[in-house]
Amino acid sequence: PDGLAIPVQLIELWNNERTRPLIHFGLLVTVLSIWCSVVGPSDMYNREDSAETSGTEGSGDIAPGVEANGEPSPRQVAEGVLTSPDSTFQERHAAAQTYLDSLAKPVGSLGTLEEWAARLSALQR
Repeated sequence: PDGLAIPVQLIELWNNERTRPLIHFGLLVTVLSIWCSVVGPSDMYNREDSAETSGTEGSGDIAPGVEANGEPSPRQVAEGVLTSPDSTFQERHAAAQTYLDSLAKPVGSLGTLEEWAARLSALQR
C-alpha cells in the first residue's frame, strides 16, 4: 500500500487543472533538451562555412571561401563590396542581390522579401 502512494499523488497532480500545464511544460523542456543533446552540437545550423566549403570537400589545396574554380565565393564578393567605402548604392545592391540569388533556394522565390533584404544590406554601412 505504501508503494502506491507516489503514483496516486502523480495521478492527482495530473488531474488538477492548474498543474497539468506545468507538467506539460516540464515534459516539453525535458524532451527538447534531450533531443538537442542527441541530435548534435549547438553550432549544427551555423551556415557560415557550409556554403563556402560544400563543393570543395576532398580538395585540401583550396582555401576556405574559394570555390573549386579559384574564384571567391559569392558571400566573400558581397562582403567585399558591402564593406568597401568607395562602392555606390547600386554596386552594393547588386552584390547583395547576387549573394541572395546564390543561396540554396529558387531564385526570386521569396519575392519582395529578397528585394527588401538587398536594399537594407545596401543601405547599411
